[in-house]
Amino acid sequence: WANGYHGTSVMDILTGAGLPKGSFYFYFSGKKELAMATAAYYEDKILSWIKKLARNAEMDAFIVEMTNGLLDSAKKGRIYGCPFVFIASEMAFADPDVTELFAASLEKFIDVFEAVLLYSGISASAANALARRFFAIYEGHLLLYRIAGGPKEIERMRENMLELYQTSKEMKSDAVI
Repeated sequence: WANGYHGTSVMDILTGAGLPKGSFYFYFSGKKELAMATAAYYEDKILSWIKKLARNAEMDAFIVEMTNGLLDSAKKGRIYGCPFVFIASEMAFADPDVTELFAASLEKFIDVFEAVLLYSGISASAANALARRFFAIYEGHLLLYRIAGGPKEIERMRENMLELYQTSKEMKSDAVI
């Protein structure tokens, strides 16, 4: 997915994997089915990692651990941004099935942010809207990372998230910031 859904052909996939064409079509009817299987794979892989970091973690510790993990991967050249957002945004108007699947995955990530905020003492009435803001910061900086190609965006993500969390703690009200 480094080149996006439309920028990657089945032959690109086969060449990268070192597989003959028949192998692909034995498992997948086409690129759409592969995209859906990819969504399931990355949801499991990334969501399990995020959930592990979130267990019994205050939001500030969660942010630091998450961004440290992203920085480690970025420095090793192992991340290209968020696979859900990139594939879903390319296919948003072309295929509602894939879009719906990816949208459901993104909501699961927002749920994790919300759970960490609740564990951190943020009120239930503010946690969901705040979780969506954290997720927007997360995705926005991953997009900038993909475009700019530098780990500095992950560091900025950390700074922005920590600042938002500090502000939300200081407000001590149910107001959504």
